[in-house]
Amino acid sequence: MKNTSKGIAKKDKENQQVRVVVLIFFGLFVIVAGLLSASDLFEKRTPIIPSLSNNWDLLETSARKWQSDAYLTSVTIDLGKKDVYKFSAEFHSKNLPNSMFFVGITYLGEVNTMPYDFPPSQGSAASEPIFRKDWVIDSQEALKIFAKDEIAASCLESFNGLIELELTSSSTFRMFFGENHTTAPIWVLTFWGCPEDGKTTDYYLNAKTGEIVDRDTK
Repeated sequence: MKNTSKGIAKKDKENQQVRVVVLIFFGLFVIVAGLLSASDLFEKRTPIIPSLSNNWDLLETSARKWQSDAYLTSVTIDLGKKDVYKFSAEFHSKNLPNSMFFVGITYLGEVNTMPYDFPPSQGSAASEPIFRKDWVIDSQEALKIFAKDEIAASCLESFNGLIELELTSSSTFRMFFGENHTTAPIWVLTFWGCPEDGKTTDYYLNAKTGEIVDRDTK
């Protein structure tokens, strides 16, 4: 009888251990499923966009066929209704201060270029240069950082209007926000009509540190 009792107790203990193991695995499954679900939601709220870093050499090489000292001053990615271009870039040259050179890379990988000349009366068309060493945060990472803001994330997820992501020199930013701001290039995320109809909302991010430096609605 004692042996029977010991056997039952041993069996109960084993069953209890099995239940504990099952509960642990179930708990881990719930945690992992939650993390995957959150990751899926984040991906849905962040459009897939091309990498500027991966396309930098093609943009720069194309511009330097125009002028050997050509330098980038801005590049734009259309995130709304997709335009023909995945990148629209502007280049300048110190040799031609009244000119600008456009380089566009289509979603099919084709490169289109066009020079533009400005009347001397307008003054120099050149802007502050952006070199590859000047920025660290790529376009994809910049958008993920912007998407941490709930309003920006909501607009990225549901807005069907015009949305642009632009890398621009800090000189334009400092012109509007004061000379005390960063000298690093700036990523600008622009919504036309979101979250407010008829208004433009801009988010600004330091392309070297990843810090969101301002938000402006007008």
